[in-house]
Amino acid sequence: MKKQYIITREQLDRMVANYLNDKMKGGRVKTVRNQYSKNSMLNAFITPDNKVLFILFEWAESWDDDDFKPHNELQIDAELVNMLSKYVGIRKHKAMDIISDWFQETYDFDFDDVDVSDSLRNTISGWEK
Repeated sequence: MKKQYIITREQLDRMVANYLNDKMKGGRVKTVRNQYSKNSMLNAFITPDNKVLFILFEWAESWDDDDFKPHNELQIDAELVNMLSKYVGIRKHKAMDIISDWFQETYDFDFDDVDVSDSLRNTISGWEK
């Protein structure tokens, strides 16, 4: 029989923070400018073992909307969200919320949207061409 424990949100936040701090310790940020808009860029947060955990898009403009304002979008690695959801037993959108809170506090970036992607490495490759 599987044991279940009740922990507070503060304990969960601390556990995720410890995990992500260890995972990103010694990591790096790779910045790639958009080839069509030099003011838009992608910031890839890469672990020491060369795994992309986060991408922060900084969009300066849009080609669709006339009233578009600059904004940032965070993409989180799907494996990270799935692992946290599976092993801690929380819903995926709650895992995304906790991870994005950690990201915002750790790196002091504001963003408007959060999404999950299973191809962050491919996204970087696409921007570099």
